[in-house]
Amino acid sequence: NFSENLSEDDHNVVNEMLNKNKTIICLENAKKEHFPTNALLASDSEFCIIKSEANGRRQHLLLLGQVEQAPEFQDARANDEGKIEENKKAERIQTISQQQNNETPTIAEVDSAIDVQKALDWLGTLSIKSNDDMQLINASLARGSVTINPRNYISDMNGEPTKASLYASFDVELAAVVLPKRNKILKMTSALTYVRIEKMSKDNEDDRGDGTYEGSVILYPGDKYIFAERSSVQLPEGWRTIKIAPETLNNANTYTRTTGWTIGAEGGGEISENPKVTAKLSASYSDSKSYSETFTDFTAINESSNGYCYWRYVYTKVKDNWKDIFSNWVADIENFPNLAKSTMYMKNEVVYEAPQTEASWQQFYTIISHETMYAHSHFPTYGIKYQWANNVWRNFWVNMDLVAFPEKV
Repeated sequence: NFSENLSEDDHNVVNEMLNKNKTIICLENAKKEHFPTNALLASDSEFCIIKSEANGRRQHLLLLGQVEQAPEFQDARANDEGKIEENKKAERIQTISQQQNNETPTIAEVDSAIDVQKALDWLGTLSIKSNDDMQLINASLARGSVTINPRNYISDMNGEPTKASLYASFDVELAAVVLPKRNKILKMTSALTYVRIEKMSKDNEDDRGDGTYEGSVILYPGDKYIFAERSSVQLPEGWRTIKIAPETLNNANTYTRTTGWTIGAEGGGEISENPKVTAKLSASYSDSKSYSETFTDFTAINESSNGYCYWRYVYTKVKDNWKDIFSNWVADIENFPNLAKSTMYMKNEVVYEAPQTEASWQQFYTIISHETMYAHSHFPTYGIKYQWANNVWRNFWVNMDLVAFPEKV
């Protein structure tokens, strides 16, 4: 517990533990400066767990507990409303219900305590992931992940609570490469990040909701929370973005979720299995390594700029013309698609190039947000209400000095 005064020997123990083959470390009240120089990742966290393997060349970080939320965020989309047209041929009984007021609903936390079972589940999933990249670990390469503890909350626009949640996990790969040129490559992949509706509280032809209208993922290097002035975010000096995915607006049913960039041995040679030995690594792009994701009824939109990665995953039909989910004259509401009322994974990737001399602890911010919707049809009106059900932002650091180049021959 770093709220106490720990001795130098205590700090050395953490350093030594990270260098062991298989270690699990629990830190409480940790700050970035508490993490040793052989850590790949660091964060200010009320409680975090580090799993370290392969003599510290693979490290996974789970962030638990609550943090102070950013004071500002975007307004939800404005409510959409229309009138039901009368039709004498129709004989339909309408139940007139009292319309809800326009006040912002109260967002209730279902739970916020540190859940040991969630931590154990997380450790179980890592054992499967670690086997995939066992060989590609050496002093020139480090891999790991940053996972934010799932957040549970309530979306309540229709008068009955709908349970929802969000989760974020980023795979991190850092390499000192010699080809195509001598520099450092940092790849960050969001493969398991999601927004979820546990079960909509209303799902009939007159009332559907609350369901997912939009989920979004933001990731950028910086030193503070930024949303409104996204264009002000600049990459660190000497850095550039090599590739980002999804890069442009894709069609409504599929999007490319990976960049196609991979790290391998120079010329396809063997990579040393000794984690302490440097290796001649190369960074390369291949179309065959760029994977697509089927995304029925939702559209992945990239609104990134400069060093600021911003992806939105939006219910296509409602985005284009919200009235399309209603029938013409009786305003029955069509069924929400599966992604709107279950789990929607938001997959994306970015690859940064940094100078070979880069040795800083580079800070990153991530914001995951969830906008929900409620569609109603109560004669004589019909429409859709929107709200930002929740958003979570966290910061973490990547140790750019952890990887080393082989000596020049």
